[in-house]
Amino acid sequence: MDIANYFFIFMIPSIAVYLLTPFVRYIALQLKATDKKNHRKIHNKVITNLGGISIYVGFLFGLMTLYVFNPSLLEPHIFHVRSLIVCSSMILLLGIYDDLQGSNAYIKFIVQSVVSLLLIKSGFIIGRIFIP
Repeated sequence: MDIANYFFIFMIPSIAVYLLTPFVRYIALQLKATDKKNHRKIHNKVITNLGGISIYVGFLFGLMTLYVFNPSLLEPHIFHVRSLIVCSSMILLLGIYDDLQGSNAYIKFIVQSVVSLLLIKSGFIIGRIFIP
């Protein structure tokens, strides 16, 4: 694949997020899923929650675009891709619950730890971290 294909695969999810964000913001306003002002907040206008939905859909669009344009790249790793989708869905659900109902740090830590362990169990590793 040449650089134009990678650029296209990058742009499709970016455009999806750009177009979906106002719709998700509208839904969040209808559900009154907004950030409540308190002594720790510095914003002066209404900040909506649920933005993770747009990012998640963009992520799925990226995977779908990659699969359409270069399925041979994903097919050998389909188990990892499915694991990543399941685990990211769990994090999305936690985020939606937290945005709508509120969740304490203990619950978030437990769910994130379980998701991390599931990813590790499915074979995900961080081979190295490069900091330029």
